[in-house]
Amino acid sequence: LTISGLLQAIYIFPFGLQRKMNLYYVIIVSVNIVMNLLLIYFFGTIGAIISSVFAEFLLATILFIQARKDIDVWHIFKTSVKYLIASVGMLAIMLTVSKFVNTSLIVKVVLEFLCGVCSYFLLCFIMADRFVLTQTKRILSRIFKKKEI
Repeated sequence: LTISGLLQAIYIFPFGLQRKMNLYYVIIVSVNIVMNLLLIYFFGTIGAIISSVFAEFLLATILFIQARKDIDVWHIFKTSVKYLIASVGMLAIMLTVSKFVNTSLIVKVVLEFLCGVCSYFLLCFIMADRFVLTQTKRILSRIFKKKEI
């Protein structure tokens, strides 16, 4: 889920602003196309990544500016700090695995994925994220459920 996706779900659609959203998409797609033409030529795949991330950031910024008039968007960001920290930690672990594991591409991707998922949930657990703690308790209670005689 992206920030722009979240803002669309909690602001654009409930407030009936789909027409504005269509305009925003035209702007973002246009910017993305121009940036892709320039950056892919000079940087290849990395240029496409930069263009896509910038376009997503631009859309999130436009939606944030639009939504802050009607809803407390800062509250959303404040409650997302744990997830941002866990995401950065997950990225660091995935990059480390990618750098030091010398194996076939498929095995490397699977290891990165597994390490990323495990590290993300572990970091959320360490930061006492309510959702992760609740789900962990639920899963553990099912695993260690006492069998009736």
